[in-house]
Amino acid sequence: MAKNSKPRTSQPRTSSPKNSKPQTSQAKTGRRDTAVYTLRGSRGEITYIGSSNDLGRRAGEHERSGKRGTMRKETTRMTQPGARRREAERLATYRRNHGGKNPPQNKTRHG
Repeated sequence: MAKNSKPRTSQPRTSSPKNSKPQTSQAKTGRRDTAVYTLRGSRGEITYIGSSNDLGRRAGEHERSGKRGTMRKETTRMTQPGARRREAERLATYRRNHGGKNPPQNKTRHG
């Protein structure tokens, strides 16, 4: 052994393998897995604006809760914060064009 080198000791591994999933929600926000969508009625009018990282599951939830309509994906996959911003922008535009009201099936303080 050289004079200035320290003996190697076995230490537990602190970093995770490359293929493992992120452990915190903060690390998860960088993934592009969320999309903004609209539900549209039979005449093409918007009845709901939302975002989800699993559109198939979300469509089933809407169906079970009685929200009928055709689901249309409005954006490509984006990060969750980006999708939430785009959803808020889309709702603000809708309200601007519809007398300050949200789509009929969006239940918030604005509608």
